[in-house]
Amino acid sequence: AKAMLRYGLNCGFNSDDPAVFATSLTWQYRIAIGKIGLTKHCIVKALQHSINSAFVDDDIKATLRTRVEDFLENTDTF
Repeated sequence: AKAMLRYGLNCGFNSDDPAVFATSLTWQYRIAIGKIGLTKHCIVKALQHSINSAFVDDDIKATLRTRVEDFLENTDTF
């Protein structure tokens, strides 16, 4: 994931099938930061890739992008 993001490849994180794998998206991000060593910038870039790749209408993607931007502007904990 680190190399993919560094080279500008489309890379995102997901929880796949939480009922089967007993995981969550939050846990996947914790692994990305804690074990892989991704930075906040890398996580945000992967999140943007996920939004861009989502199978939803462009208006929903725009709403998601706005929500992410608002979160990043209004929080100190991330």
